[in-house]
Amino acid sequence: MKKLLTLFIMSVFVTLIQAQQVPSLSQGIIKNIAGQPGKRAFAGDKEDALHARLANPSGIAVDRFHNIYISDTNNHRIRRIDARTGYIETIAGNGRTDFFSDGGNADMSSLKGPSGLAIDEKHGFLFVADTAHNRVRLITLKNYPDMILPNNDPMKRWAFSKIATPDDMSAEEVSSFHIPRGYIYTVAGNGRRGYEGEGAQAVATSLNEPSAVAISPDGELYISDTDNHRIRKIDHNTGKLLTVAGNGEPGDSGDSGPAIKARLYYPTDIVFDKQGNLFIADTANNKIRVVERRSQRIFTIAGDGHRGYRGDDSGRSTDARFNHPTGLTIDSKGNIYVADTDNQRIRRISIDFENRQTRIETVVGNGRRGIMAKILTLGKPNWLIRAE
Repeated sequence: MKKLLTLFIMSVFVTLIQAQQVPSLSQGIIKNIAGQPGKRAFAGDKEDALHARLANPSGIAVDRFHNIYISDTNNHRIRRIDARTGYIETIAGNGRTDFFSDGGNADMSSLKGPSGLAIDEKHGFLFVADTAHNRVRLITLKNYPDMILPNNDPMKRWAFSKIATPDDMSAEEVSSFHIPRGYIYTVAGNGRRGYEGEGAQAVATSLNEPSAVAISPDGELYISDTDNHRIRKIDHNTGKLLTVAGNGEPGDSGDSGPAIKARLYYPTDIVFDKQGNLFIADTANNKIRVVERRSQRIFTIAGDGHRGYRGDDSGRSTDARFNHPTGLTIDSKGNIYVADTDNQRIRRISIDFENRQTRIETVVGNGRRGIMAKILTLGKPNWLIRAE
């Protein structure tokens, strides 16, 4: 529950900034949106989300209709909170951990320890890091309009290659096809844990405990291949899986050089800004790093590599210390919010790329572990204000 809470708190503050409905971060509200604190179980589908029970949720996403999607990790399900009713329901996963019903109904399928989530609003797809299955899955969301995927859409070539081009037909013969809603498909990973090299089709190669997914501004899917110590992407023209950061050796090196030659150490979350720069929660290195879009070079923007807590308002975020940072999000101004997990805080990094200056501050949390929070004033919870 801790990671979900920190991710939700980050989304609260980011949304407030985007919505511009309050004058500063000193006004806000922290409240439960789902689950009963301290009661780990599975219960509550089709009821008020506050009465539901969750088990170690670790991922969250919000769609354009303001519905909230949760990776209910140890229940091996994806659940959705309806923005209008506040009710929760399972949209994927049957609670079992075998690999079942790929290409079929999502609510009948099996997941195993799902974590990171990302929504492709253009198509109405939810990407899921199906971590313990060593796969990335795609769910065609039911609450989005039906669509015909044209032949020139890159998504058709890599995400739906098997159903878009039946065995008895050539790609040229299939110009477009209808997207069935409420179905689930594997888009990366063959289920075997490991690393098999570069350039193979994403569905035919191995991943190693993937924990996060993100969609770049140009529509490519990026994967935090955590236990391979790499960030990888699916090339949207070829469907091949390529490394964009990390050489596969755990460690801390490579700043200012090519990202693919750097060392990462269990990266667990990734996020893009509007310019296409890729930010990485380099968790075991206790750093936040960025891969610049133009140069494809990697830099540390926060964290000195030592585990601890310090550096708020010091004027330079690279002097700060984190303690197992595991979650990232970004606001419309380019500020990065970090779930500094074992410091029990949410911290904000302000970045001036032009002058290469950064600053860090705590925006939520006093460092003590617990669920008590000071209640301040705001008209609505974030998921009813705006989601981007």
